[in-house]
Amino acid sequence: MGQVRQRTVYNNNVETNSKHHKPARLDLVVPLYNESDGLQAFYDELSHVLAGLEVEARILFVDDGSDDDTPDLLSDLA
Repeated sequence: MGQVRQRTVYNNNVETNSKHHKPARLDLVVPLYNESDGLQAFYDELSHVLAGLEVEARILFVDDGSDDDTPDLLSDLA
């Protein structure tokens, strides 16, 4: 059975137009299956890109029963 790990990336430069508007929010769902070889590099690059956007971003990693080190790496990222 798969598992879901969540990581939220906040950009301190996010601004709103008024007190009544929340900053834009982006939720990314990333399915994973035996992705241990490239997971850290993917996460690092994605985090770098998201930090440059004016949005609050949340990355939802969904592991679909990997039998490699993907679940362990996800635990390290969480």
